[in-house]
Amino acid sequence: MLSAYIDSLESPPHGLVEFKLRLNMFNVAQYTVIRGGGIIIVAWNLVYSPAGLRTRSLLMQAYGWTLLSLYTAFCAVYVFRQCSNIRARRLSRPPSPSHIPIELDGPPPRSIHLRISTRPEIILVPYGVLMGLGFAALVFTSLTIAPASKEESALLSRALGITIISAIFFARVFSLVMEDGVLKLVKQPIRTVFRPGFWLHGGLFGAAVGGIISYYIGYVPNFTLFAASLAIGLPLYETFSRIGCHTYGCCYGCPVESMHRLSSPKPHSLWRMFPYAAVTYNHPRDYAVTRAEPKLLGQPLLPIQLISATIFFLLFAFVSLPLAVYGSAEIAGAVTLAGHAAVRLVTETCRADYRGQSNGPISTTGRMAVLQGAIAVAAVVYILLQDSFHPIGFADWSNVFDDGRLPSSVMAVAVGTVVYGLHVDEIGTWVPDSVVPEKTQQLDAK
Repeated sequence: MLSAYIDSLESPPHGLVEFKLRLNMFNVAQYTVIRGGGIIIVAWNLVYSPAGLRTRSLLMQAYGWTLLSLYTAFCAVYVFRQCSNIRARRLSRPPSPSHIPIELDGPPPRSIHLRISTRPEIILVPYGVLMGLGFAALVFTSLTIAPASKEESALLSRALGITIISAIFFARVFSLVMEDGVLKLVKQPIRTVFRPGFWLHGGLFGAAVGGIISYYIGYVPNFTLFAASLAIGLPLYETFSRIGCHTYGCCYGCPVESMHRLSSPKPHSLWRMFPYAAVTYNHPRDYAVTRAEPKLLGQPLLPIQLISATIFFLLFAFVSLPLAVYGSAEIAGAVTLAGHAAVRLVTETCRADYRGQSNGPISTTGRMAVLQGAIAVAAVVYILLQDSFHPIGFADWSNVFDDGRLPSSVMAVAVGTVVYGLHVDEIGTWVPDSVVPEKTQQLDAK
């Protein structure tokens, strides 16, 4: 068998590099799925099986857990080494045609967006659908985790509707104040209000406001449990929204060519752990990044949004849900909120868009992440002092239609698609004309 570690002293042919790259990817997949799944099953049996280690002596328990820990460490090191090889071989390959900058004189590439009409030009972008799926995941997770009767589930569905609308509203208001500015709002009120621009931490503030309103009008019987269920579903929402940002091009990573000049090793470390292919935005006007930063047209960028989506999904699957099921919803929600802030704080340093730009030691969104982490720590202290713990009773899956989970999720998809997905005139209309190349403006005029 040809080993994935064999490297010739001479430059290998392109076919051999491709073969080794596929072999590395296969090894990562089979170790992650087959062996990783086996480790989880064995650990589960050791803890919960009647014939597991609970019935054995203390020495036998230590022996079993030591063997499992050593095997897990071996698999983790092997996967990490394979991921490093994948990244190295991807960088050593000759540039693919998709990485070659596009000449704007020719016809633009095929758009990934759906143009519903031309006069006026109404565009449906995948970003909106993915944001809708994120809202739906948040709603479905909250209604499934929060133990409630059929009547309470109906009230919680209304509360979630108010919460999502409030989150969207305040996310837009924070974006207007922090990014557009009051002066631009006064000069172009309609165009500025309806442009696609949202700020996550404004949405978190709006969700808190919506939850408080729902509690005081009687839709939420237990505000602490309701807030905890929303926090538990937050990483799953972020998974969809990050993929949406990746397709839209509004939030993008550092250029690959300039990463070796960065003083921070974080971009390199994250890319070794999650070796996605570099992303390129080749359409001159259908991505926010190519309109705001024309010099990045066709340039390979760090796929930071795909990396962030993966980390958030792992946070949900291996931290939030286990803590909620085997601990308490309140503790799980607070820990998830702190973990979400930590992920945001780290990944912000790998972004090249304006939200990743540092204004002092950290960026503005980084400061918001620090504040969010402080709130999460305060929430943990409050929960421990109040001794407020609720076991999670997952809702009966047979009542998925009756208790409002599925209808509410479908409505959330529709709201997200309309609010985030429907654009008028063009993608990135908020970008000033001064930063859009003349040839790109000519394409927009056609």
